[in-house]
Amino acid sequence: MMLDASDSKILSGMYATVQFPVARKANASAIMIPTEALVEKGQLTGVYTISQSGTALLRWLRLGRVFGDKVEVLSGLSQEEQYVVSSEGKLFNGVKVSVQ
Repeated sequence: MMLDASDSKILSGMYATVQFPVARKANASAIMIPTEALVEKGQLTGVYTISQSGTALLRWLRLGRVFGDKVEVLSGLSQEEQYVVSSEGKLFNGVKVSVQ
């Protein structure tokens, strides 16, 4: 990339922060979950999943960008896993979950 000529003094050791906008393709395989399903404990964020035995299991997540009322899950949850969006009672690990 060529810079335009300038009368400004450029000295050795100077630096600049440069941003290059790039077009991103929509990731069709991205996992998006509603922000209301998230559970925050300290600096950790997770979601309650439903185990094979039908009980709640808190799973910690690594999150990406927020798009409105949904957030991208980078790791910690697979595409086909079920998770709890809301519950009538208090959730904790091992509590029996009925899906409605």
